[in-house]
Amino acid sequence: MRGVAVLGGVDAGRGPATHRTGDAFLRARALLEQARDDHDGLLCQTGDAATDAVLAGTSPVMAAIIDRMTDRQRQIARLALVDGLRRSEIADRLGVARPTVSVSYARADVRNLARLTGAVRTIWADGVQRVSA
Repeated sequence: MRGVAVLGGVDAGRGPATHRTGDAFLRARALLEQARDDHDGLLCQTGDAATDAVLAGTSPVMAAIIDRMTDRQRQIARLALVDGLRRSEIADRLGVARPTVSVSYARADVRNLARLTGAVRTIWADGVQRVSA
């Protein structure tokens, strides 16, 4: 699975989503093709060249880490990083022992994924701010 994040406007248009227009939509389509050609799972662009150069080197790493996870590890990472649950809460939600969650958390390297995700968010926000200025 591939994903892209692009800053900008999308014109709704008529008909199927493939007929949309607007700067961001067109850049997103091109970026999806680039991701496919480069075998990357995630690419991000803000429109700021310096920011986008850094994002080009960091955002695909997030997808690569997630792709290497098992389904259970992805589930634990999502519950921890997206839902903000503690390991004990994750264990309760999944009906498993807390040590089971801790082992999966460590093997999936969720801590470093959280760090990388935070860095990409900061880089993205800086790019958005530059483009908006």
